[in-house]
Amino acid sequence: MKTHHNYRDKGIGPPSINYRRRLIYKLADVEAWLAKQLAPPAVDPERAWESRPPEPRRLPKRP
Repeated sequence: MKTHHNYRDKGIGPPSINYRRRLIYKLADVEAWLAKQLAPPAVDPERAWESRPPEPRRLPKRP
């Protein structure tokens, strides 16, 4: 499968072994890679405010 080879060349997928023109994966490596892909991204507490939506604008009260 060309996609798997492309992923391997780009370093995207789990570690693999080339055997007779086929890629072989260890089950533990695939499960670890998949868990990493499904985990929520880590948030840096110093920059957490950047991801919050802007505060709503408060209009002055009418008399």
